[in-house]
Amino acid sequence: MIEAGTKETKSKKDDDVYEVLDSKENFEGDLQMLQEKMRLMIHDSGMIHLNDKAQIIQMMHDTKMRMFMTEILSEITAPKRIENIDCLRLIADILRFVLTLFVHEEGCDYRLLSVILDVSQYLYFVSNRRKQYLSYYLVDHGIWSDSGSWRECIEVHLKFKMHESVLRMKRRASRASSQAAAQAKEAKEKKK
Repeated sequence: MIEAGTKETKSKKDDDVYEVLDSKENFEGDLQMLQEKMRLMIHDSGMIHLNDKAQIIQMMHDTKMRMFMTEILSEITAPKRIENIDCLRLIADILRFVLTLFVHEEGCDYRLLSVILDVSQYLYFVSNRRKQYLSYYLVDHGIWSDSGSWRECIEVHLKFKMHESVLRMKRRASRASSQAAAQAKEAKEKKK
């Protein structure tokens, strides 16, 4: 039995020693690994080991990790060439798993789904002077035939964009009023 609050404990059955992992340390380590490995594949076309791929796939069960995956993928805002086709396939495998999670779970992270759609049109590999986009590896996934998910995704995406627009308008108005106040103060000082 593992005693709470200890870093190391012994099993009662046999004298094997087990390490009790601190969940916060474990999360930080997983997050760092996710960021390093995904950025390695995306930005450097670097290959990762299959056990790294399996660990990333396992992390995608955690909604917090999916949020960080969304951030990583959101960094890609323009077409990006991947130099290694196997690297593009690894990225596709990971994203296909995420899409499969969305099909089997009740809730779907529509922001991540939207980012996956964007990234699938940005990441590509060139073979015989022809571009092969990430979308080629995602197009046959079952999520695309679910019209209910599409409706919800579009609705959530529109609400998100409208919210962003309102925030931008408020920032502009705030800047404009700050500038007007500064100009009025400057004009008042000139009169003196």
